[in-house]
Amino acid sequence: MVVTIYADGSRHKDGSISWGFVVTKTIKDVDIGPGRNIRNLNLASRTKTVTRVVHREYGNYTHGSSNMAEYMGVVLAMDWALKNCSGCDVEINTDSDVLLKQISGDNKCRKSDIMNWKNILLKQISVADRVFTGFTMSKVDSKDNKAHGIWLERLAHEVVVSEVPKSTLEEIEEA
Repeated sequence: MVVTIYADGSRHKDGSISWGFVVTKTIKDVDIGPGRNIRNLNLASRTKTVTRVVHREYGNYTHGSSNMAEYMGVVLAMDWALKNCSGCDVEINTDSDVLLKQISGDNKCRKSDIMNWKNILLKQISVADRVFTGFTMSKVDSKDNKAHGIWLERLAHEVVVSEVPKSTLEEIEEA
């Protein structure tokens, strides 16, 4: 099974930030019904690939930069995946060039608050190969990012984060 996660973050005019992520699962060869005999062709069964949104989450934080919001979206998406997607192929998509260049080492990270989030993400990535059967993190255009603007939606639940969840830090420290 392939789990694809789209993560995003944004800074607002009042200085607050929002983050969010959308999780989709793709299941290949889903049986969509019994076969039929059409013009002497015996079709034993029909299958197709199905992709569904299985989880959405978003939250707000009182202050920060747009880069911090992007990191929060990816780190919290990764936290969710590490807890819920053991044995799956996981793809995380973000529209943040800065984040991807910083974690690859192409760009330096100079701000301490961003550095903290970057370090958490790097620790999460370091344990990904023990949890997932495959893992990739890729760039996606904003227009194709399913999480783009998710915090504008009024979902059934809202998560407000004031610090990194302790469970995330504890699990990474133990790994």
